[in-house]
Amino acid sequence: MAKNPLDILKKPVPDPHMQTWKAALISAAIIFLLFEIFRPFGMHAMPSLMRLSFSLYFAAATFVGVFFPGLLYILFFPKNYAGEDNWTLGKEILHNFLILCAISFCIWLATRRYMEPGIRSLVEILGDTVIIGLFPITAIHMIIANMNLKRNLREAEKINALLSSRQPVPEDRSGIAVLQDGTKDSFTLNSSDLLFAKAELNYINIVYLDRGKIESRMIRSTMKQAEAALEAFPAIRRCHRTYLLNVSKITRIDGNSQGYRAVLENCETTVPISRQYLSKLEIRPKN
Repeated sequence: MAKNPLDILKKPVPDPHMQTWKAALISAAIIFLLFEIFRPFGMHAMPSLMRLSFSLYFAAATFVGVFFPGLLYILFFPKNYAGEDNWTLGKEILHNFLILCAISFCIWLATRRYMEPGIRSLVEILGDTVIIGLFPITAIHMIIANMNLKRNLREAEKINALLSSRQPVPEDRSGIAVLQDGTKDSFTLNSSDLLFAKAELNYINIVYLDRGKIESRMIRSTMKQAEAALEAFPAIRRCHRTYLLNVSKITRIDGNSQGYRAVLENCETTVPISRQYLSKLEIRPKN
């Protein structure tokens, strides 16, 4: 069955946001520099003072357009905004588009008396703003990605130092059962053989060791149900919105700009770890 092309909009992406006022300030500074360097909209023919005022106004409109929509979004939709597990490509595109619309509206309000009346002038301003806005949006994403990379690499190094000297997480050799939702069938395995479990739509893909060989089993269940069935086993923890992980199988943590990946014993597949779940795995260094 072919996948829906729109599913790409649901793909999780790294949460790129910094404090709202910082994002607004950096965006405004980039716009000011772009206007002063490239002098669009006939600015090269303006007197110096008028050109400076023009650049400052567009920078101020950018600050307002980034700061207030971002602030309102955080206040009214905190669950959708906060947390890398909740942030998707679709939300990122919508968020940036709303910001560009807000900036365009601010510019239109101040310049409409110099332009043709009607919605056409607003659409034209929006088109120009989208083109110019690509520069600060790209720059901010690159800055934050680099900050995240340095932070995650630094923290992964500390975690790996602890992993080499930590007390082993106790393993339970007793059998466990993960019940399929709505049926009487069950899947049983030793908790120490479980590597990880991943939610895939209405199913859970369980990856485990069977006599040293990696196997997988798809069962009809939700992540919440699987987590409840496995909560009695201390080595099995939630590490991501869509993953459960056997902490005792972790050999190393890798960090990148997107977050963390757990390298597991006898397993080529790495498992994502969200920052919000990292402390719950009890492998993070205490501050």
